[in-house]
Amino acid sequence: MKKLVLFALAGLMSLSAMAQDDAIQKHFSQYWNDDDFTTIHLTRKMFEIVAEIPVEEDEDEVLSVIRSLNGMRMITTERDADKHYRDALNKLKGSSYEELMVVRDEGQNIEFLILEESDGKISELVLVGQDDDGDKDFFLLSLTGDIDLKQIAKLSSTLNIEGMEELENLEDHR
Repeated sequence: MKKLVLFALAGLMSLSAMAQDDAIQKHFSQYWNDDDFTTIHLTRKMFEIVAEIPVEEDEDEVLSVIRSLNGMRMITTERDADKHYRDALNKLKGSSYEELMVVRDEGQNIEFLILEESDGKISELVLVGQDDDGDKDFFLLSLTGDIDLKQIAKLSSTLNIEGMEELENLEDHR
């Protein structure tokens, strides 16, 4: 019985340590069931299904990018946009995420952050944004998988994902 209790405590401690390192998960879970937020979660299975859809030859690159993704999560709200924007940036910048790029243009602020593995591969791309188009909006978007920034830029232009077209202006990362 003593071994079982010690094993359970060790498991809880390791889960607690992992949760502390995962700032994006903390931020999403805090607002996931809040009615003031719109939440979107696309799983690996969804990307697998989309990758099986027949496409034109010139869309093969898009499928290649989709196959490399494990998931996408997004939350957005019009309530307290400034506060949520600052809070998200504080949580993310104080953790393992590295700032990649900042775009400020006509009331729109978007910060791109990445989570880079020890081998130099990017495992997560995060966009933290605030848009003032009359109503202040806050959004937080996370893409996970084997992230190739140039491929993601091509995908975003094909799918018309607002803000991500800025990735096309990046030089090769590393």
